[in-house]
Amino acid sequence: TLVAPVHVSGHIFSILSFIAALYYVLLYVERGQVSSVVIAGLFCGFSLLNKPIHYGGASVIGGVVTIVLNDFFFNTNKLKSSFLFLLAAALLPILAYGAVLTVVPFQSLFYNVFPMYSGYFNKASSFFYFKEMLPLKIFAAQSLAELKSAINSFLGDSVRWWMIWAMALGGIVKVVLLYSSEKKVSKTQIVLFSLAMHSILMEFQVLVVPHQFASYVNMFPTYVLLCYFVSTTSARWLKVCGIAFVGGWFGLFFVYSAVNHYVYFKKNG
Repeated sequence: TLVAPVHVSGHIFSILSFIAALYYVLLYVERGQVSSVVIAGLFCGFSLLNKPIHYGGASVIGGVVTIVLNDFFFNTNKLKSSFLFLLAAALLPILAYGAVLTVVPFQSLFYNVFPMYSGYFNKASSFFYFKEMLPLKIFAAQSLAELKSAINSFLGDSVRWWMIWAMALGGIVKVVLLYSSEKKVSKTQIVLFSLAMHSILMEFQVLVVPHQFASYVNMFPTYVLLCYFVSTTSARWLKVCGIAFVGGWFGLFFVYSAVNHYVYFKKNG
C-alpha cells in the first residue's frame, strides 16, 4: 500500500518486476557488469507481459536512457549494453504473444494489450494540473466520517502527487548542483537522474492528466530519493523534518491502517 496502492496480482507482479529491473539497471551503472543489463531486461519483459504501457513501457524507456547515459560517459561499448537490454526485454513478450497469435487474431490481441486504442476509453481533453496543497475539504466536513474521508483523500492523493514532483525535481536540481561543483559527470549524478526520471515515467498519467483516479503506480523511486535527501542533508532541521515525515508516513500506512482494519473487523466480525 505504501509503495503502490494496488491489490491485483498482475499489477503487483509488474511492479515487483519494475523494481527489480530498476535495481539491476542501477547495479550496472555502479559495477558495469553486462549480466546486470540482461537481468534488468528480463524483468522489464515480465512487466511488458502484464502492463505493457504503464509499467513495462516506463521501465524500458527509463532503463534505456540510464544505460545510454552511463555508456556515453563511462563505457567504450556505447551500444552493446543497450542492445542486450532491449533484446532481453523483448524476449519474453515475443515468445508469449507469438504463441497467443497462433490461436487469436492479431486485432483481438492488439486491443486486449492496448485497450486505450479500442475506442472504449475516453481521451483526455486537457493535460497538466495542480493538486490542492492544503486539505481545505476538511472545513466542509459535517461528520467524523466525512472528516476522515477528506484527510485520507488529501494524504493518499494530493500529498503523494506533490511528493513525486518535489523529489523528482529535487533530484534533477541535485544533479545540476553536483555537476557544477565537481565539473564532471559522475555515476551518482546518473543514478539520481535515473531515479527522478523513473518517478515521473511511472506516474505520468496521474501526474499530467486531470480528473484521473488517484491510483499511483509505483512510488518506490520517490521514496528512495526522499531517503537520500534525508541522509545527505547537512541542515539539522531539514534532517529532523525529513525523519519525522518518513516516520509519520510509515505510521499512517502501516500502523494506522492495520489498527483501523483490526478495530473495524473486531466490531463487525
